[in-house]
Amino acid sequence: AKEAQSRSVVADTIETELKAVERKLAAGISGEVEERKHHHDNLKAALESKVDGANEARAELAKELTQAIRATEADLKSLIHKETDERQLAVHLEAQERKSADDAMRS
Repeated sequence: AKEAQSRSVVADTIETELKAVERKLAAGISGEVEERKHHHDNLKAALESKVDGANEARAELAKELTQAIRATEADLKSLIHKETDERQLAVHLEAQERKSADDAMRS
């Protein structure tokens, strides 16, 4: 009877210790899972921040390119008008020279 009681005490002790080890393992695993989740969340936030920064930079670049294109278009239009005005002036001056030459020959 004493031996059976001793075995029962040993079995209870082993069971108690096993439960304690299981709790420690579960807590450790839970802690590691939580730590990895936290690390994952940090990486995700950093990546989202980089994506947002890249999108902002892309939008700013697009804005600057649009402004440069508009400025170039305005410069080209100005040059075209200037060239047209110069041609018209040249044609007008040639016509005046011909008229003057014609007038000189008539007189």
